[in-house]
Amino acid sequence: MERTSLYRTIQPLVELKAVKIQAAKHGKAKIAQLTKKGEKLMLDAEPYWEQAQERMVGLIGRDEWMRMQSALLKIPELLSGS
Repeated sequence: MERTSLYRTIQPLVELKAVKIQAAKHGKAKIAQLTKKGEKLMLDAEPYWEQAQERMVGLIGRDEWMRMQSALLKIPELLSGS
């Protein structure tokens, strides 16, 4: 993901104090870290995520869901050229 797109994407989480951004020890890199509030928000959202996921599985079927999940898991490997 391009740097400015990434910052735009996580800025709402920074404003909620769910993520904090720190400068790395070297260079221009930055480190994004989930805060305690962010951890709680993630745990609170988990049941809703699971419900949405189960709805999708119900709509497309378990076999298609597994094929889609398998394809998505291959993306990092494909992008790295391995």
